[in-house]
Amino acid sequence: MNSIEELYTLELEVNGSSTSLGPRDADLSLSDSIHSIYPRVIMSISDRSGYMLDSRFATAGVPFKFTLGYNGQDITLPFIVNTFQTPEQEYYQYLNGKIEIELIHEFFSKFVSEYKAYPDVPSKILSDILRNEKFSKKLIESTARIQELPYYNPGYSFKDFVEKILLPNSRSTENSFDPFYCFIDANNSFHYETYGSMLKRKSSKTLYYKSGRKNMTELQKILEFRPFSLRLDSINSKVNYNYFYLDENGSLELEEKRLSIIDNKLSPYSIFGGSKEVQTIFNDKISDSKLIEQSYVSVNNEKKRSMLIDRVAVTTLLDVSSCAGKIVELETDYEQENMSSSYSGKYLIESSTHIWDSKTVKGYTQMILSRQKTEFPIGSKITGELIR
Repeated sequence: MNSIEELYTLELEVNGSSTSLGPRDADLSLSDSIHSIYPRVIMSISDRSGYMLDSRFATAGVPFKFTLGYNGQDITLPFIVNTFQTPEQEYYQYLNGKIEIELIHEFFSKFVSEYKAYPDVPSKILSDILRNEKFSKKLIESTARIQELPYYNPGYSFKDFVEKILLPNSRSTENSFDPFYCFIDANNSFHYETYGSMLKRKSSKTLYYKSGRKNMTELQKILEFRPFSLRLDSINSKVNYNYFYLDENGSLELEEKRLSIIDNKLSPYSIFGGSKEVQTIFNDKISDSKLIEQSYVSVNNEKKRSMLIDRVAVTTLLDVSSCAGKIVELETDYEQENMSSSYSGKYLIESSTHIWDSKTVKGYTQMILSRQKTEFPIGSKITGELIR
């Protein structure tokens, strides 16, 4: 184990063998997201001697395990090599250069793609698939039965089976208006849960972007704070849906159902009375009640990338305990000792990136913090009649 300035920890294991890795030898970036099943790592290593290139240590599929941490708080994750390249050489005429390696979580290679019928609901299917997998935690939210027939995997990979079969057919028994997210976080926990379920968690910590506070720890201090939002023109048509279908008697009269991403009572639009656009979806099949419910769940699944509108990009010192799916509290000032009610409050960590920079010999964590509902201060000059 290489102890870096007695605070940072950096350790690499390749195919079961420890590999010497100095603090200035490699740059690392470990990323996770609620929108991506697998966490990934980008490594950049200087190989002046050519020994690592000659040893083929970055061969696709080779298992990598590394430990990264700060001040005694470490994470160790299992990966395999997805791809590598040598974008530049330092010297010509012999083997050497900078090696860039992309790693993907090892579970990517463990799932056996096969033609198979699963008789249970999606949550039990996943629990069965993951029964022998050694994740730190398995956070699988219970799903309702919306069809009597089995779910079929026609030889899909795990990612395709989840995204094409399970997610469009998953309705929570507790948060029925929220879509599901499936991801493995940077703490090696497996998640299959809704936004509502994640939001019910207690905050893992409070992060501060303010002056004059004496009792915050190093890891609670935000170094950069950059608010932003989703594009209105990309989400406006996805807030409200009109869903049409033929009734089960085959009548040519169309039935209609109105659906919205604000059905969970967390309105993403605090102003302008919500979206004026409506997306129309038509199911031309004769539908009984079960088929209609399946269609609702599929439409619900389409909402996931349009829900989390209010966002903040923050940077802290390397904090490996912060990862996608956790909840944090923000406290920030808009000027000295005047707390911002607009940007303080409860946020979901939508994604995290843990970075080791060999040039500065320091580590950082960058996070996208998100929430569905925008907050406005009482004294805001634009509230007035615009706030519902």
